[in-house]
Amino acid sequence: MNKIRSIENEFRKALKTYPNSAELYNDYGMFLYRYKKDCGNAAKFLIKALRINPENKLYRYNYNKIIRETSTKFENYHNFLVLLIFAIMVWLGFNGYNNLMNMVSLFLLAQIIMNYQKNLNKKEQSVLW
Repeated sequence: MNKIRSIENEFRKALKTYPNSAELYNDYGMFLYRYKKDCGNAAKFLIKALRINPENKLYRYNYNKIIRETSTKFENYHNFLVLLIFAIMVWLGFNGYNNLMNMVSLFLLAQIIMNYQKNLNKKEQSVLW
């Protein structure tokens, strides 16, 4: 773990020295993705690399890879949650808890709205690149 920390410190020093290096931003983003499993910050650094050099295919590929993996994980958690809530609704319906079932229905409606907004965000990101 000390090696990872020292490599991260070296990246930060290099980025302070060369703040306009798209290659450093890309490499640091991929380092965060591979070794620290930090998709959020990795995507931020890859976006910086793309802003400096928007035509680079490798930077685009790396960014898209991270975005796809992150959205896939989110969709898996979301699908599991919706399935669990559906099972609870069925159980509540069989046991006569109508008021509680209405609350769960509202929660499902909120999930549908969140899913719609997530799809809008995907469209906005695809427009950027």
